[in-house]
Amino acid sequence: FMHLAREILQKTKAPDIESVQILASTHFVLAWKEQPKDVVAEYERGYTIGMESGDIENSHMNLSALCHYEYIIVGRPLPEMETKFHAMFDKLKLFGLDTLYTIAIEQYETLPYVRGTRKAPPDPDQLKNFGPLTNTSSDNQRLIEGCIGRIMLGVYFNLDGLAEQMVPRLMNLPWMDLGFCPKSTALFFSALACSTLYRKTRQGKFRRCAKKSLKTLKRLSRIRGPNSWHRCVIMEAHFKAATGGKRDCT
Repeated sequence: FMHLAREILQKTKAPDIESVQILASTHFVLAWKEQPKDVVAEYERGYTIGMESGDIENSHMNLSALCHYEYIIVGRPLPEMETKFHAMFDKLKLFGLDTLYTIAIEQYETLPYVRGTRKAPPDPDQLKNFGPLTNTSSDNQRLIEGCIGRIMLGVYFNLDGLAEQMVPRLMNLPWMDLGFCPKSTALFFSALACSTLYRKTRQGKFRRCAKKSLKTLKRLSRIRGPNSWHRCVIMEAHFKAATGGKRDCT
């Protein structure tokens, strides 16, 4: 289907939708099967074509995906990645792409800690008070991405209090209306956070949240494809470790 979409795009010569097509095909297909240098080249092409055609948002979604891919998958030198993140943030602010900024800042928050230039984890109070999380905002996607990002940081840095506050807040937002990528990310990190919280507090609400998240992602992975099945395996192992292996979570 990816090759068919690209053939149709070439025949119709519609550069205004080419950037988003490159983003989708690279993110969902090529990143899983091609060499990193080829994936990087596609994201860069998507960014360039988007800027040339005026598709600013999808152009910068390619750029954000590129930074994430080079940081997590390719393993570029960390000082180089820090420079790339800063350059990307400047562009996102210039074009007012607040939601993308909210998504990307979570990745960047881990970088100084991994580099060793920051000795302590991020300040939970500062993270809670970031951007739209303190305001009454109608931008649900940005609110949802902000909550997901903070749950991720809570898991990465063992900030249990942050995760404990953000999971209920996320569940009260219409996050299940989003696409599969943010939805699967939300389920994955919510399950990890709640399993850890259950292990430490033995409160049943956290066990129920972790179990529900796992069952939901398993169901979605069967419907939408196996790209997140590895997450289900990790979630299940984490859940069973937290419950002593005595709870059936299937």
